[in-house]
Amino acid sequence: MPINRDFFDPDELTSQIRTALAEMEINSPTSLAPYLPSETLDDIEYEAEAGQGGLIEAAMYRAFEAELPLGRDEALGNLRGRIHPLGQKIPLFEEERLRLRNDSEAALRANITRKARRAAQAVAIAVDIKRADAITTGKLTFVGNNQDFVVDFGRRADFTTTAANLWTDTTNSDPIAYLQSLADLYEAENGFRPEEMLTSTQVRTAFYRHPKVNAAAWGSAYNSSITALAPEANVSGLLGQYDLPAFRTVQGKVKVRNNDGTNTIRNLIPSDSLTMLTRQGDPAVAGSSMFGRTFWGVTIEATKANWGITEWPGIVGAVFDNDDVPARMWVAASAIAMPVPVNPNFSLTAKVV
Repeated sequence: MPINRDFFDPDELTSQIRTALAEMEINSPTSLAPYLPSETLDDIEYEAEAGQGGLIEAAMYRAFEAELPLGRDEALGNLRGRIHPLGQKIPLFEEERLRLRNDSEAALRANITRKARRAAQAVAIAVDIKRADAITTGKLTFVGNNQDFVVDFGRRADFTTTAANLWTDTTNSDPIAYLQSLADLYEAENGFRPEEMLTSTQVRTAFYRHPKVNAAAWGSAYNSSITALAPEANVSGLLGQYDLPAFRTVQGKVKVRNNDGTNTIRNLIPSDSLTMLTRQGDPAVAGSSMFGRTFWGVTIEATKANWGITEWPGIVGAVFDNDDVPARMWVAASAIAMPVPVNPNFSLTAKVV
């Protein structure tokens, strides 16, 4: 299908698509880009040092004239792998084109721009779903569309766990004590306490409503009949007393296509779990998160001379026309992108409700 340049050159449309994607990563309230900021590579493979975030052996003092002691590079080694392709195309059908052309060429350009932004958003959402999986499970699963494989980044097995007593069991569970135990486990591995707790509104509400949390927040005796939410300021102070971070809730919903062509609406992150993490980076600054990165490689389309793309790495877009009957136009966005947690043990996930 030939490229249609009547309304947009691919390089111009690519610039629009990249701007739309960056805006979504920075401004969307559900964006997980701060934990795995985007970084472009002039390749289809990534390579990064893994495991730099654990406990590092301190240097040794020496006597004057004595040799420096030999230290150990305690990194787990190099992470290396392929970055996988994704994308979407959105049709502009014959009747729609005719109606828009009757209005004006500007109306058709505006419609193409809207569809291009939508395709860019679809790619951004797909990448964010993979970010969520990397954060909460330490691995990525690719299924459907001629795929069936798992990319495991080697997070500790016990960093994916379930509370012995779920917080819905208000008699036997103790959310504060459980969070302390998780934070202690996290600190023993990484050398510092978790700096964020990423979770759902459902988990946050269960914590705030729990009688033991309520009693501790109010400084009163335990009362199993308490069902009201403890005040925000009191809970924040309570968590701070135990060197625990406040909850950050992400309540986003995403629509994914199943292998049979149907759609499923799911939560971006699990609604029954919480994840302890290191602090966020800057979604607009590559390498700003200690947890990891999202690598964007070079698509084959970017390297084609007829596309005329000036900056190869990253998402690309173009308008296509089948030049046949019926006449159909497509707005396509293509990318090679994948999140990679270079310090996978900087996240710990527990099912708590």
